[in-house]
This record gives sequence, C-alpha cells and structure tokens, in this order.
Amino acid sequence: MENGSDLKKPKILMVDDDKTILDTWPKILTSNGFNVITAEDGKTALDLVAKEFPDVIVCDILIPKIDGIKFCELLRTNDNYVNIPVILCSGVFKDYEFRLKVIKSLADDFIEKPFNEFDLLVKINKSLSID
Repeated sequence: MENGSDLKKPKILMVDDDKTILDTWPKILTSNGFNVITAEDGKTALDLVAKEFPDVIVCDILIPKIDGIKFCELLRTNDNYVNIPVILCSGVFKDYEFRLKVIKSLADDFIEKPFNEFDLLVKINKSLSID
C-alpha cells in the first residue's frame, strides 16, 4: 500500500529484459524521488500502462513480445496514453536509419545504453518538465 507521500512521486515505468538493469535502476530512481514499476517485455508493459498510468516510460528497444518501437507506436494510437512521455533506449542501434525509426515511433526522447544516472535523470525530468 502506498502512503500519501508516495502518491505525489512521479511514477516511472522501466521496461527492459535485462535483469541487471531491472535490479539496479529502480533503486537509483527510487532514491531520486520516483516510484518505479518494471516490466520485462512489451506486452506486460502495455498491461501496466493501462493499470498504473505512469508519468514517464523508459523502454529498451530490444524487448520480447512487443519491441520498444512497436510499443511506442501502440501507445501513440491510444488517446488515453498518447501524452505519456516515452524515452526509448538501446545499446545496439545507433545509426541514422535507427534514429529515423525512433522519430517515426513518436518517442519523446532517446538515450544510449549504457546510460549514467545524471543523463537518465535529466531526460526523465525534462519529460516531466522539471528543471
């Protein structure tokens, strides 16, 4: 059960199939004032969006069931979720063609993996319009 102060904290959905990332980053984000929920695949992430309605989504591109780009495209076609900021991330895809796919998926931002705490927090806060 969440207490009153937890309800005021922005909720971040972190989607990645890398267990190390899902073990490490929620702790870092929680220590920086966020509530964090996690998913290991795109289908679970879509279910969590409907149930939890996160403030920001940080999503790896290479995830099972529904990849990150398709996940973002599905969010953008649903009026209930179209305004949830999505930060896509990848350590594999870095070329120009890939960047075009990210733009076409209507992601709000992109961060290369491995990312550091400062860069991720800047992108999340920017997505939340927090300076």
